[in-house]
Amino acid sequence: MTSTRSQPRKASALDWPMTTPAHWSVDRLKWSIAGLISGTWGDEPNGVDDLICVRVADFDRTRFAVVDVPPTLRAIEPKERAHRLLCPGDLLIEKSGGGDNQPVGCVVNFDHSFAAVCSNFIGRMPVAAGMWPRYWTYVHASLYSGRLNVPAIKQTTGIQNLDTDAYFNQRVPFPPREEQCAIANYLDGETARLDALVAAKERVLGLLAEKRRALVTRAVTRGLDSRAPLRASSIPWLGHIPADWQIWKLGHVAIVGNGSTPNRDNQEYWSGGSIPWLNSSVVNQDEVTAADQFVTREIWEIPAVRRFVHSLDQDSPFWFYVADLRCDFLKVLAFCLCRVSTARPGATAINQTDFAAFLERHFGAMNQLLEHWSVSDEENERVSNDVMAYFERARILN
Repeated sequence: MTSTRSQPRKASALDWPMTTPAHWSVDRLKWSIAGLISGTWGDEPNGVDDLICVRVADFDRTRFAVVDVPPTLRAIEPKERAHRLLCPGDLLIEKSGGGDNQPVGCVVNFDHSFAAVCSNFIGRMPVAAGMWPRYWTYVHASLYSGRLNVPAIKQTTGIQNLDTDAYFNQRVPFPPREEQCAIANYLDGETARLDALVAAKERVLGLLAEKRRALVTRAVTRGLDSRAPLRASSIPWLGHIPADWQIWKLGHVAIVGNGSTPNRDNQEYWSGGSIPWLNSSVVNQDEVTAADQFVTREIWEIPAVRRFVHSLDQDSPFWFYVADLRCDFLKVLAFCLCRVSTARPGATAINQTDFAAFLERHFGAMNQLLEHWSVSDEENERVSNDVMAYFERARILN
């Protein structure tokens, strides 16, 4: 076999800049396959004509292969099977489907012995004589990762369709068959080694994640002093807790409620806004520090929000002790619970009579909560001073 390392190189005349060994030919991609046969979706399984039908969902886009479990069965009549039955070594190309983040045009290798056809969104591609299937799988993978399939995509409706004539008109290198085999075997070995490293790393990450969960659980259920005396909590999942710990319902230490979404059809709420708006996806973050959507209307001006906050406040008026004083939460809370007016463009004035009642109600609720928790008077005074200083900075107090 000729070694590619010792061969002189030449310009490849490809559609992207690169060089190839001088003895490799360069030709159109279409000469690597013996044809392209569209698949079929058939009918619902009937117990007679049932056959495995490979879908795009069965493409392993990491290993460029077909996943064989779980199989999808469809009723394929004998006349529809002609020229469509898959053979080991066939390439399968996604002709329709895709999306912005996963464009159409992915190619995988079918290397199974079971009888199957491919769906109508896929094309079956037997390789041409003298071609090594696995090598050409990697060629297509390289084209896909370089997004050289994208210029051949047409999209007139919501679905992408691959212009196969344009795609297969690209010029690519054609090594001799023995080198195709050698390259494919090399890549199979290297990718398998990398897959093993990734799997090992994922196992380590899984163990670290489990250790992290155990560490957090231990700290919040047993504390930091491993020698502290314990007592039964009477809660099955919790078990024993430090003897000096108390048990409270979460509703006594946290406030949970639903948010509100301004009408999406009214662009006055969304166009050019500056008020951060968060959706439920942020719960997947450890800490939320920024928003990617903004609304224009002040949240306390939305009647549904005011009604919701009033309802929530009736059940849990303990905001002063649990609120984060580094953000505008308490300011927004006061504006939602008190009457407000627009003093001038961009400035909101709060009704001082309502605000005085707001302070009285919520300081009273906080005092009851801290007394129930046996919190010291010094801590109560500190929190009270912090809350008043917060409202002074927010320029709500006269």
